[in-house]
Amino acid sequence: MKILYLIILFFSIVLFISSIIFSYFFLIPIDTFELYSSVNISDSLSIGFDLNSSALTFGLLNQYSSSLRKITLTNNYNFPLIAKISSSGSISKILDYPAKTYILPENNVSIPITVYSEENSAGFYDGLVKVRLFRTIDKLFND
Repeated sequence: MKILYLIILFFSIVLFISSIIFSYFFLIPIDTFELYSSVNISDSLSIGFDLNSSALTFGLLNQYSSSLRKITLTNNYNFPLIAKISSSGSISKILDYPAKTYILPENNVSIPITVYSEENSAGFYDGLVKVRLFRTIDKLFND
């Protein structure tokens, strides 16, 4: 009976250490960054551009229209990454973006982020777009 308890204890310790390693490599982001994002939606028939390279700005936008910006991510690691995107602030309710994007080793991807305006949506919207990069092995098995 004592041997069975020792085996169970050993298995529990191995399982605990494995879960810590898994958490470190796959659940904790290896990089995170935030981009300020803004758009000014107007009810007039005008359009404006904002070519800011340090923020995700959409400029002036008419109602019932959309605008697309792309962020380019490069994977300089020798393992695949997954980019998970989220947003906050007033702009988050009118943004559309892929929830996650795979990036193979030594590659880059352009991730589209679109803002949509609707009826009676005139006003200024802003917030943050957060990008978290995680290690992954999913893409290697799902090609």
